[in-house]
Amino acid sequence: MLATALLIALPAVPSVPSTLERVHVVGASVSDGFGTRREFGATLRLDHVLDVALPEKSVVGHAASEMMFLTPVASGDSQIEAALDAEATLLIGIDFLFWYAYGVLPSEEARLERFEEGLAALEQFEGTILIGDIPDVRYALPGGMLFEAQLPELATIARCNERLAQWAAERRDVHVVPLAKFLAEVPTADEITVRGERYLKPFESLLQRDLLHANVDGTIALVRLILDSLPGIEKLGDVTWSHAALRAETFRRWAPEKASGEQAVPVPNGGQHARRRAA
Repeated sequence: MLATALLIALPAVPSVPSTLERVHVVGASVSDGFGTRREFGATLRLDHVLDVALPEKSVVGHAASEMMFLTPVASGDSQIEAALDAEATLLIGIDFLFWYAYGVLPSEEARLERFEEGLAALEQFEGTILIGDIPDVRYALPGGMLFEAQLPELATIARCNERLAQWAAERRDVHVVPLAKFLAEVPTADEITVRGERYLKPFESLLQRDLLHANVDGTIALVRLILDSLPGIEKLGDVTWSHAALRAETFRRWAPEKASGEQAVPVPNGGQHARRRAA
């Protein structure tokens, strides 16, 4: 009886939230689904695909903005504040740092200084962070979304990524998503591989016409790349990895009127896209 009384009297030990319990997406136009409405029938944001990929109990929030390029520092601070208000356990920012390095600035040194402001914003978040590094997207100039004055020098991109790697290495819960390597391969590779699945002709199959933003399949590929960058994710819950399964469920959940029509789907065990009519 005494033992029972003691057990009743003892306060419950609060459970430690899983890393995947409350996920929050921050970033710019890719995370915000810019341009996907034409193909998807609605805007397909990164959090929509994450909601499909992650375990059912995961709550996925969204603070990314396609307008981040206008005021990256103020927008970044606001997005981090939103993640903190949501008590997020995992922060995902595949393109969060992009406009801290890109944009019209007076000098390359100014880019590096602003990049430090991006890291300072991230510093406020004490949970797990998956953060994309800075890609070289000069290949997107013909698409008309970027112009020369917005591009950092290659040496500046390298310095930003070296600094990010150093910053992440000093923090146990920060993991860099290799966006720069991924996008370096996209323009010229016949195929690329993400977590064992091949994407053929990625420049055509994963990008929109502006050559800067991901299309539906590109958004799904990015989610797979992001989640693959979280060490030990297999132990945190059931994650859907199959590109075809993610695509089918994303359409069913977020664009049901499109799900019954013609869709482009990846051929199993390869990234080549075929046309078929859904049953």
